[in-house]
Amino acid sequence: MPRIEKLTTSAAADGVPLLQSISIAVEPGEVHGVIGPSGSGKTLLARALSGLVTLAAGGLTSSDERAVRVAVVPADGPPCALNVRELATLTGGQQEALPVPLRRMSLALLQRGVRQRAMANLLASSSPGLLVVDDPEFASVEEVRAWRETLSVSEVRAVPVLLLSRSEVPLAALCSTMHVLFDGRVIASGRTSALVPGAEVLARKRYA
Repeated sequence: MPRIEKLTTSAAADGVPLLQSISIAVEPGEVHGVIGPSGSGKTLLARALSGLVTLAAGGLTSSDERAVRVAVVPADGPPCALNVRELATLTGGQQEALPVPLRRMSLALLQRGVRQRAMANLLASSSPGLLVVDDPEFASVEEVRAWRETLSVSEVRAVPVLLLSRSEVPLAALCSTMHVLFDGRVIASGRTSALVPGAEVLARKRYA
C-alpha cells in the first residue's frame, strides 16, 4: 500500500513550505479524491509525487518499504503530437488496454478528457504503485460517466488512484475517500459519505 507521509516541499520565498506535512494512504483498488480550490497545491502535489519538485521532508513509501513508482496523468493530458502507439511506448503501457478504435488514432484528434483517460488506461496497464490524475475532465455528465467506466477497468482497479480536482460533486461520484487540500495542507480527510454527504447525494442523482 502506498503511503504519502508528511510530504513537505522546499520553502517558498517567504520561508513557508508550499506543501506542508501531507499524509495520505491509498489501498490498491481504492480511488481517493483530493479536493481544493485553485492555488491550493494540487498540481504541485502531483509534481512532487512524480519527483519533479524537491522535498524538504517526508515522501512516498509503501508498507513493505519498497520504492513506489508513480504514474501521473497531467492536467493537459499527453502531448497532442503523439499517436496512441507512441504514447503506449512512452508510458510502457499495453495498447490492448484501450478500445480498438483508439489504438491507431492521433491524440490531436481527441478531446482532453479522452486523451487523459487513454493515458490513464495505458499507465495503469504498466502496473505503477500509484496512479495520479491531475484535473480530470469533468465538463459534462458524459465525461464523469466515462471516468467511472475507466476506473472500473480491471487494470485500473488493481492500482491505487488519486484524483486531484476542484470539482467536489464529480469527485464524490468517483471516490470512496476524500481529502481537502487548502493552502498546501490537508485540512480534512474521510469517507466521502461522511466528509461531503451533500455532494455524494447530488452525485448519485446526477450521474446515475
